Amino acid sequence: MPHVVCLRPVHPEALALLRARPGVTVEVLDPVNDETIAASIPKADAVIVRATPINRAFLAHATNLRIVARHGVGYDAVDVPALTERGIPLTVTPDANATSVAEHAMMLLLNIARQTRFYDAATRELRWSNPPVPATFDLAGRTLLVMGFGRIGGRVARLAHAFGMKVLVRDPFIPQNTIKGAGFIPVKDLQAGLAEADVVTIHLPSNEKTRGSVNGEFFASMKR
Repeated sequence: MPHVVCLRPVHPEALALLRARPGVTVEVLDPVNDETIAASIPKADAVIVRATPINRAFLAHATNLRIVARHGVGYDAVDVPALTERGIPLTVTPDANATSVAEHAMMLLLNIARQTRFYDAATRELRWSNPPVPATFDLAGRTLLVMGFGRIGGRVARLAHAFGMKVLVRDPFIPQNTIKGAGFIPVKDLQAGLAEADVVTIHLPSNEKTRGSVNGEFFASMKR
């Protein structure tokens, strides 16, 4: 009988779907620590993980493990080579929260443009016109550089375009005609794109090729 261990709670509807499967048992592990891992993971055929590191120390307890399901997209906290050595597949959920993350990115962009935190606090404290006040700006007519034109980056580009922004896209893995066909402007030269953009939004996987790419040279290339 397959036994599924969820490392910390997931949505009740997801648990209900799992528990509705004939012959499947489900355990929610919370809290997740050395003691609970040692007690529960040896029984697991499958693990559902959000942020808990899946490393060799974890896998040493997982004597029956057959699959790891990542509750999200990024898997930098998962030791993929260690899974591969054991022949254990890793799954992700690429479409599950792409819209939510894209909308969150737009919320952060609007918060910066309209200085929401400052003016919300000022309103609550009845500070109507006491200087100094931070400058705000409209998104319409501004230029956005989207780095990474995947599921999330593509959604952010469409949302920004709806706000009247000029959208540049930098993604060397996507054909330029695909970016143009979506109504956006492909950027080959990152430095040129940074120099033109008023706002930069980054939607790249965290891996050896991308980590450290936002550095001093990156900021020096941005519009002043």
